[in-house]
Amino acid sequence: MEQRHNIVIIGEAGSGKSTFINMCANYLCNTKFDGNTSNLTIAISTKHLPQTTNMGFPILASQYSNNDSYCKTTSCNIYSFTTSDKQVFNLMDTPGLPDAKTINSTDKTLDTILSAVKNLSYISAIVLVINGSLHATALSQVIPRIKTDLPSHINNMVVVFTNCSFETRNIEIASLPFSTRIVLHMNNYYFNANSNTWDKYGLNARKKQWNESMSVLKMLFKEFQRLHTYNITDFEKI
Repeated sequence: MEQRHNIVIIGEAGSGKSTFINMCANYLCNTKFDGNTSNLTIAISTKHLPQTTNMGFPILASQYSNNDSYCKTTSCNIYSFTTSDKQVFNLMDTPGLPDAKTINSTDKTLDTILSAVKNLSYISAIVLVINGSLHATALSQVIPRIKTDLPSHINNMVVVFTNCSFETRNIEIASLPFSTRIVLHMNNYYFNANSNTWDKYGLNARKKQWNESMSVLKMLFKEFQRLHTYNITDFEKI
């Protein structure tokens, strides 16, 4: 019997949501990284890697400009994966929350996210993706706005810090507007870097990062299966 898990992924524009989803896609598809990025499973296309076309992923128009280093997600899209043990994981990618310079558009972005979430029947977890290389002040105006729009009684909050490790993270857990017992760190450059520029040492470093990330994701998806599922009416009370 299938077990289904709806995971909502939110974060600032450029925080690494698309990279996180691509990493999840490779974990769930059991992709082996040997240094050849063309063998990776790509749910969301990048500047260097096209979307994998035989997986039934949502097809999005190119959302890059010459000055962008990350994908600009403008709508909510679901990427679905079924594992060999009949676990179905639906990962909902969402538009990036505005940074301090565009804070006035936060309400519109959250309305878009909440409208899409209400079309789900239930939520298994909310993943907040944060660029951990930034200082806390970069989120100081956004986080308080998020706090008022997330249901405080939903406890399945997962924080994924990107572009950092535990040792290099610039944001304190205590500064977050909610409590969470699941905090993970990922530092990945496979999807937004030109692999042709990697030398032997760079390649070995990325292989090590890949294995570490797969170990982190293994723990995370085990947690997803254990977490209590919330009915969508919990969100409608916001």
